Amino acid sequence: LSMSTPDKGTQRNSDVTAALDQIFTLPALSSLERLGVHLWFDVRAATDDRADISFAALTRSLLPIPTLTSVNLFSYMRNISVTDTDLMQMKFAWPHLTTLSVHSTWTPWPDSHQSVSRQYTMRDVEILRPSIVAVVELALSNPMLEGLDVEVDRISDEDVVALEERQAALKRLDEDSDAQPRLSPALNWLTFAQGTYREHIKLPQDLDRLAGVLHRLL
Repeated sequence: LSMSTPDKGTQRNSDVTAALDQIFTLPALSSLERLGVHLWFDVRAATDDRADISFAALTRSLLPIPTLTSVNLFSYMRNISVTDTDLMQMKFAWPHLTTLSVHSTWTPWPDSHQSVSRQYTMRDVEILRPSIVAVVELALSNPMLEGLDVEVDRISDEDVVALEERQAALKRLDEDSDAQPRLSPALNWLTFAQGTYREHIKLPQDLDRLAGVLHRLL
């Protein structure tokens, strides 16, 4: 599904989400499995509106569709905000999810597409990003999840400690002979920084420690 305007102009947040609600509530989509949405305009509404658009607003009509296995959201204006709460809702709403991709950061167009690129007004938008802890929790909670492409907020030393504590708790659970066997995560790939954000994401000093706990958890 690709949404755009003839003049590549701006759209109100409410207009975009209302249009998606109309589409996603069609009876024919009640058993939808794979979804890709590309937004090709600037989402900017009244002066009191946020410049970003929330993942929750974009997908609110999709949460009642438990058959979804793949969700891909792309915004050329890199303005989709995702929160920890959004990921928590996904955990319960889409139990069969195998891939999730939310592209919110601009990647420069190849030279052959520069004429198209200039039709859009590029600007910086302050968006919300989930924590690495919430992203890992989503992977742990959805054993069918194979791929995650979601930008995360800065990763702090406290986040690394929280991940290590979660890994230790799971290890104790696995060693408990009375506990029900836990399904191991099926995650094959995890991307938490896209495009130009790779140059700006803040990471802990001890990257080996971060990589180690992610490897043990996932």
